[in-house]
Amino acid sequence: MKCNTDGTTLETPGLEACAGIFRNNHGENMGCFANNLGVCNALFAEFMAVILAVECAYQTNWLNLWIKSDSKLVTLAVKSPQIVHWHIKNRWLNCLTLVKPMNFLLSHIFRESNHCTYMLAALGLT
Repeated sequence: MKCNTDGTTLETPGLEACAGIFRNNHGENMGCFANNLGVCNALFAEFMAVILAVECAYQTNWLNLWIKSDSKLVTLAVKSPQIVHWHIKNRWLNCLTLVKPMNFLLSHIFRESNHCTYMLAALGLT
Protein backbone atom coordinates (compact mmCIF):
# COMPACT_ATOMS: atom_id res chain seq x y z
CA MET A 1 0.00 0.00 0.00
CA LYS A 2 1.38 3.40 -0.95
CA CYS A 3 0.19 6.64 0.62
CA ASN A 4 1.03 10.11 -0.65
CA THR A 5 0.67 12.72 2.11
CA ASP A 6 0.69 16.49 2.17
CA GLY A 7 0.03 19.40 4.49
CA THR A 8 -1.14 22.81 3.33
CA THR A 9 -1.79 26.26 4.74
CA LEU A 10 -3.63 29.46 3.94
CA GLU A 11 -1.11 31.67 5.75
CA THR A 12 1.75 31.15 8.15
CA PRO A 13 0.66 30.88 10.90
CA GLY A 14 -2.88 30.19 9.82
CA LEU A 15 -5.37 27.49 9.03
CA GLU A 16 -3.71 24.19 8.22
CA ALA A 17 -4.95 20.94 6.73
CA CYS A 18 -3.43 17.61 5.80
CA ALA A 19 -4.40 14.83 3.44
CA GLY A 20 -3.38 11.42 2.20
CA ILE A 21 -4.28 9.16 -0.70
CA PHE A 22 -3.86 5.37 -0.41
CA ARG A 23 -3.18 3.32 -3.54
CA ASN A 24 -2.50 -0.38 -3.96
CA ASN A 25 0.24 -1.92 -6.11
CA HIS A 26 -1.98 -1.57 -9.21
CA GLY A 27 -2.41 2.19 -8.67
CA GLU A 28 -6.06 1.82 -7.65
CA ASN A 29 -7.39 4.27 -5.08
CA MET A 30 -8.04 2.41 -1.82
CA GLY A 31 -9.10 5.44 0.21
CA CYS A 32 -8.15 8.93 1.21
CA PHE A 33 -8.46 11.44 4.02
CA ALA A 34 -8.48 15.22 4.41
CA ASN A 35 -8.34 16.78 7.85
CA ASN A 36 -8.65 20.44 8.87
CA LEU A 37 -6.16 20.95 11.71
CA GLY A 38 -7.14 24.49 12.68
CA VAL A 39 -4.51 27.11 13.37
CA CYS A 40 -1.00 25.66 13.52
CA ASN A 41 2.13 25.67 11.36
CA ALA A 42 3.07 23.90 8.14
CA LEU A 43 5.47 21.47 9.79
CA PHE A 44 2.76 20.30 12.20
CA ALA A 45 0.49 19.64 9.20
CA GLU A 46 3.17 17.56 7.46
CA PHE A 47 3.73 15.47 10.60
CA MET A 48 -0.01 15.01 11.15
CA ALA A 49 -0.47 13.81 7.56
CA VAL A 50 2.03 11.00 8.13
CA ILE A 51 0.66 10.19 11.59
CA LEU A 52 -2.91 9.96 10.30
CA ALA A 53 -1.79 7.79 7.37
CA VAL A 54 -0.02 5.37 9.72
CA GLU A 55 -3.01 5.25 12.08
CA CYS A 56 -5.38 4.57 9.18
CA ALA A 57 -3.15 1.82 7.77
CA TYR A 58 -2.81 0.24 11.21
CA GLN A 59 -6.58 0.25 11.76
CA THR A 60 -7.24 -1.36 8.37
CA ASN A 61 -4.45 -3.91 8.94
CA TRP A 62 -2.34 -2.82 5.96
CA LEU A 63 1.01 -4.17 7.11
CA ASN A 64 2.97 -3.17 3.99
CA LEU A 65 3.02 0.62 3.90
CA TRP A 66 5.08 3.05 1.85
CA ILE A 67 4.43 6.71 2.69
CA LYS A 68 5.66 9.52 0.46
CA SER A 69 5.95 12.98 2.00
CA ASP A 70 7.22 16.24 0.57
CA SER A 71 8.74 17.16 3.96
CA LYS A 72 12.38 16.15 4.30
CA LEU A 73 12.26 16.85 8.06
CA VAL A 74 9.42 14.35 8.55
CA THR A 75 11.40 11.66 6.76
CA LEU A 76 14.46 12.41 8.93
CA ALA A 77 12.35 12.21 12.11
CA VAL A 78 11.81 8.47 11.64
CA LYS A 79 15.45 7.78 12.47
CA SER A 80 15.93 10.80 14.77
CA PRO A 81 12.70 11.34 16.76
CA GLN A 82 14.49 13.77 19.09
CA ILE A 83 14.18 16.47 16.38
CA VAL A 84 10.37 16.49 16.70
CA HIS A 85 8.88 19.48 18.53
CA TRP A 86 7.56 18.71 22.04
CA HIS A 87 3.88 19.46 21.29
CA ILE A 88 3.65 16.59 18.80
CA LYS A 89 6.43 14.32 20.07
CA ASN A 90 4.18 11.93 22.03
CA ARG A 91 1.91 11.37 19.04
CA TRP A 92 4.96 10.89 16.80
CA LEU A 93 6.47 8.30 19.16
CA ASN A 94 3.13 6.46 19.24
CA CYS A 95 3.15 6.49 15.43
CA LEU A 96 6.64 4.96 15.37
CA THR A 97 5.40 2.24 17.72
CA LEU A 98 2.54 1.41 15.32
CA VAL A 99 4.91 0.90 12.38
CA LYS A 100 7.20 -1.56 14.22
CA PRO A 101 5.23 -4.68 13.12
CA MET A 102 4.80 -3.25 9.59
CA ASN A 103 6.94 -3.44 6.51
CA PHE A 104 7.25 0.37 6.56
CA LEU A 105 9.03 2.89 4.37
CA LEU A 106 8.82 6.69 4.48
CA SER A 107 10.43 8.53 1.60
CA HIS A 108 10.76 12.12 0.46
CA ILE A 109 9.28 13.28 -2.83
CA PHE A 110 9.41 16.73 -4.34
CA ARG A 111 6.36 18.93 -3.95
CA GLU A 112 5.59 18.92 -7.68
CA SER A 113 5.05 15.15 -7.64
CA ASN A 114 2.24 15.38 -5.09
CA HIS A 115 -0.43 17.39 -6.94
CA CYS A 116 -3.47 15.18 -6.17
CA THR A 117 -2.68 15.10 -2.47
CA TYR A 118 -2.08 18.86 -2.43
CA MET A 119 -5.53 19.44 -3.95
CA LEU A 120 -7.11 17.08 -1.39
CA ALA A 121 -5.36 18.95 1.46
CA ALA A 122 -6.62 22.26 0.03
CA LEU A 123 -10.12 20.75 0.13
CA GLY A 124 -9.48 19.95 3.79
CA LEU A 125 -9.08 23.68 4.48
CA THR A 126 -12.74 24.12 3.64
